Amino acid sequence: MLIGPLDADGAAAGEPDAGAGAAAAGGRPAARREAGRERQSGLDESAGRAETERFRPLSLVVPRTGERLVVAALPFPSERRLGTLFSADPAAEAMQDAYDRRVRALLQGMAGAFRPDAVNVVLTHLFVAGGETSDSEQPIQLGGAYTVRPESFPVAHYVALGHLHRPQWVAGAPAPVRYAGAPLQLGFSEAGFAKSATVLELRPGAPVPAPEGRPGAGGGQVKEVFLSSGRPLVRWRAEGGLAPVWRRIERGDDPTAWIELELALPSGADLPGEEEIRRLRAARPGIVGIRFAIAPVGPAAGAVRLRELPWDERFRRFYREKTGAEPGEELVKLFLAYLNELETEEDGDAAASAGI
Repeated sequence: MLIGPLDADGAAAGEPDAGAGAAAAGGRPAARREAGRERQSGLDESAGRAETERFRPLSLVVPRTGERLVVAALPFPSERRLGTLFSADPAAEAMQDAYDRRVRALLQGMAGAFRPDAVNVVLTHLFVAGGETSDSEQPIQLGGAYTVRPESFPVAHYVALGHLHRPQWVAGAPAPVRYAGAPLQLGFSEAGFAKSATVLELRPGAPVPAPEGRPGAGGGQVKEVFLSSGRPLVRWRAEGGLAPVWRRIERGDDPTAWIELELALPSGADLPGEEEIRRLRAARPGIVGIRFAIAPVGPAAGAVRLRELPWDERFRRFYREKTGAEPGEELVKLFLAYLNELETEEDGDAAASAGI
């Protein structure tokens, strides 16, 4: 919950002037960068104070207990939302450092509203370095420019994070930091994930972070409540054909689940026909996806590493695995032509950057 508009009003400070940094550093590249960082740090603090006016923490009193809660709530802080360019340097490391500094300044500025007689909580949507991801998440440049270091958070009773679907604590922060995770499995890469809700009992006063980022006895108690509602996502794998699948259906395995079925077949084996697949889906409507894994046969199976094969053979193997059929020669030639075009463009870019 936020008070104040989310759009930018131009109050955020700009980036450091490269010429001033160069003059201060005597023209040396390393010194210029260091001078720029020092000046940028001051600008980040100023920008953080200005942005805090737009993202003012919410302070409220809990009627039942009379205790006060202060929530520093921050939606995903992109350049567009904050109305500022984090760094004029497009290098990944420079972007990462600039983003982390700006978010740190913003959160620290918001934490200025925290009170010793209140429960102080940070609520935000960020990717924190070291978080464990899954395939079902929409990337926000994971591990890249939009990443925040754990130590950038302010001291608080609790930091509640959104974005990652797997429940997890974040170590290395000055406060208990946790992704509660998504309440449902949002993709088959999350098959087997336990979903939960995090319930905290916090009291006003200084929080006492415990090891691994968990709240200590002085800061409150935490309980993970596992969720069982919703239909689970599971993966079935069958070797050699549909017979093992029919046995699982007859046994009533995973009766409430949505199922992704993988059929592992030897190279050259006949694929199930459309009528057979139709009967299978009618018998178990929970099967929402079927894919085929075509394995090589013989003593040489698995002996050759994929990277050692020529590109045309790699493409043929990929096509067989995904479709269960052999690609036509014209399709293989088209793939090789496209690959050659990409390599030519990359060589040209490298030559241009080297001044060739």
